[in-house]
Amino acid sequence: EVEACYDRARALCSELGDTPQLAPVLYGLWSYRIVRAQHRAAYLLGQQVVALGDMVNSTDLQLEGHKAIGWSHFFHGQFARAREHLQIALSLYDEERHGGHAYTFGDNPGTSAGACLAEVLWLLGYPEQAFQRMAETVAMLRRITHPYSVAFGLDLAAFLSEYCGDAPAAEALAGEALMLSEKQELAFIGAMSAILRGWARAEQGDAAEGLRQMQEGLRTQEATGAEVVKPYWYSLLAEVTFRVGARSNALDLLDSAEAALQRTEERYWEAEVHRLRGWFFEQESVDTAEAHYRRALEVAGRQQARSLELRAATGLARLWHSHERSADAFALLQPIYAWFTEGFDTRDLRAAAGVLDEVAPQMSRMPSGGT
Repeated sequence: EVEACYDRARALCSELGDTPQLAPVLYGLWSYRIVRAQHRAAYLLGQQVVALGDMVNSTDLQLEGHKAIGWSHFFHGQFARAREHLQIALSLYDEERHGGHAYTFGDNPGTSAGACLAEVLWLLGYPEQAFQRMAETVAMLRRITHPYSVAFGLDLAAFLSEYCGDAPAAEALAGEALMLSEKQELAFIGAMSAILRGWARAEQGDAAEGLRQMQEGLRTQEATGAEVVKPYWYSLLAEVTFRVGARSNALDLLDSAEAALQRTEERYWEAEVHRLRGWFFEQESVDTAEAHYRRALEVAGRQQARSLELRAATGLARLWHSHERSADAFALLQPIYAWFTEGFDTRDLRAAAGVLDEVAPQMSRMPSGGT
């Protein structure tokens, strides 16, 4: 029904030659496609908004179009391209001039592009730049009053906190977003908030309540018809489920994540789906675990997702080290770890450094070559 309304509005604008009114309609269709994880169609709509902006020489439309394209590239796992378009959008954004866009296009372009760029920077392997960009975005959120933009932005900040394993920060951000979503009846955003807050609860020791909140949030989101972010949600739920000892259920959730990947072509969390499967199989089959870790490394490398590549390499190196393959573990992990220039106090880099520290003594005790 929503799609039909937007299609009719687009047809009317075309018939009347009403170019200025066409852009919000195209953007509305883009939002609809994104929520339903129809990312190829969404990307094409973003391109149309940019083309429209170029045609009428409107930086306002160029801003919205580049933001939309950046988000579409993000979901496709094309992170370098996403960064390029999001940076263009932010270079065009003026807080005073474009604040009203939230009421025309549905959300604030500065906070939306800024938060997405922060996640992209983290995925590309620049955690400190990601934290700085997100801090600037949250500061901007405190200056605006558009409820959807604020709640959505807070949830995006909670996503980044989850990536980094910062459960207290994720709980605070998602909890604030949930309160606002319930007050404003934003069901889709509220469901995201509930899942993220549930993860934070589980991470801090209350696994039963955390899982309950995550499952309830996922049911609520599915009731809205949303398909977006499902591979991530299933993966997050699978990890918590595995940690409480329900391996079979966790593998079923990864099957759901992979099915969503294939159904929607939403690729940004694909490497993690394979990494988690590798981890879950470590005690059952080393060969199977290794194959999934290698698949995660291949996907992350292709996407230039250095942070996810590091996670997969750390998992595989730890597995190899535990099976007396310390040289292989070091050869795999050391160059990936050495690529990083920042964020050495973050969870993933500390974990990688810990594995390298374990491997190094074994390396020194290995027999040298020669006669």
